[in-house]
Amino acid sequence: MSGQRIAKDAETEDYPNLIVCDGRVTGQITVHRSRLPLSTIAGMALHRGWGEVVAGWDYIETDYGFTEADLAGFIYDLLDVRHEQARLLCIMADIQRRTRPRKADTERLRVALIDCLAALQPPAPSPLEQT
Repeated sequence: MSGQRIAKDAETEDYPNLIVCDGRVTGQITVHRSRLPLSTIAGMALHRGWGEVVAGWDYIETDYGFTEADLAGFIYDLLDVRHEQARLLCIMADIQRRTRPRKADTERLRVALIDCLAALQPPAPSPLEQT
């Protein structure tokens, strides 16, 4: 479904074993088709270790096959971005940490999204290539 407009209450699996379903857990990233938001286990894993995650949700590895390595890989892939995508990620995180995004926040996000789209455009051909 990547690259397509998403219908209301859509479910997408754009990253292995992680799903976003607008009709479940307010559209957060969840472990497979569970109701377990990734944001819940990520903080616990960082602060208390993966053993605490498994102790709290013993089914995470057995039922969903989601491991510490999977979480680490996702966080690495998410944070190993550069340039406009890195700026966009930081702006999104900054807005998320605020309880009530302001109009200025949405403008920052809009500008960052436009910059990301521009960065994804193929480079213009050089004059030598046009002949």
